[in-house]
Amino acid sequence: MTLLATVQNIQINLFPDHIIRFIADADIDSDGGPNIDHDPCWQPQTTLQFRGKSIDAQQVPYAVIPLGILNKVRPIGLGCHVICTHILTGKTAAGVLADLGPTRKVGEISPAMARLLGVDPNSRTGGEERNVIHYEIHLGVPALVNGVTYDLQPL
Repeated sequence: MTLLATVQNIQINLFPDHIIRFIADADIDSDGGPNIDHDPCWQPQTTLQFRGKSIDAQQVPYAVIPLGILNKVRPIGLGCHVICTHILTGKTAAGVLADLGPTRKVGEISPAMARLLGVDPNSRTGGEERNVIHYEIHLGVPALVNGVTYDLQPL
């Protein structure tokens, strides 16, 4: 196991099986989809592009990792398979690593991922404040979500 970073007292670790693991909260990132919650931090694009378009946060379960983490690892991370588990309820959902977030913030998921985990998907008032979401990012493994296989994308 290799410590990649400590963000908000959360250790982000890389394991020998090329999986990044950490337990954090879950802020809601609605980037790429319609801004239905009128989130003042909303952006129309996600870092990952698929077929020339951003990933729709309302429709596609995705996770976000802090900017700079993927520069420390190989193989490619954007577009890779993600598994999120709510450790209190046991609900698990698969998704794609679709966006990069601020370097000092960890624990973000799309509204679509939030709904699958039983977390309030509202980007202004929802999310999970407790560190109860286990994130697994499978580097180099393309995500397969809702019948769509995502391309791995370099930074």
